Amino acid sequence: ADSLVERVNTRSQRCRMTEYQRIHQEKRDIAANCPRPSFVITRGSKSYFSAYTYSMNNWLAFCTTKQALYCWPCLLFSKEPVPTWTVDGFTDFPRLKQYIKKHEGLDNTSRLSKHGQCVIAMSEFMAATNPEMHSFDQLHNEKAVKNRQLVTNLVRIVKYLGRTGMPFRGHDESSSSVNKGCYRELLALICEIDSARTLR
Repeated sequence: ADSLVERVNTRSQRCRMTEYQRIHQEKRDIAANCPRPSFVITRGSKSYFSAYTYSMNNWLAFCTTKQALYCWPCLLFSKEPVPTWTVDGFTDFPRLKQYIKKHEGLDNTSRLSKHGQCVIAMSEFMAATNPEMHSFDQLHNEKAVKNRQLVTNLVRIVKYLGRTGMPFRGHDESSSSVNKGCYRELLALICEIDSARTLR
């Protein structure tokens, strides 16, 4: 009964983790796909929108329905609404470059702007939900555990030989030797017990 409960709990935990990963992947896909269609805003017959400014600021998102620009990081990660960039949308296109500098700049207290905070929050979120980074971290952690176990085993052998007064080296430590000495024989035994594949 206990093993059955344990299996059910383990399966439930895996399901919750899968759902958690799925939700984060969906959020990551949204964050990574800023809507940036090609467009031209015209007043009469003369274009008054700088396509160059638009292309150089990849955080700008354009809503074709409202014909307005939004700040994608602020729209997703701002804790407080920014009327011009997250609610109403920016439509004063002739002064776009001026307003971009104001939006990206420092506030009166010389602290990081709200836009800058949102950009950092978005970058951290993208890094935290990157499956490749998770795989790398997992491999790194597994390697660290193996290395820690190796060092622990080496210390145990040294302490044991020192406590018992046994010699470390053997007369013949070659690969063909039957008895390679206390240190190497004990290390081989512990490696076998721990099922270590490669130890140097």
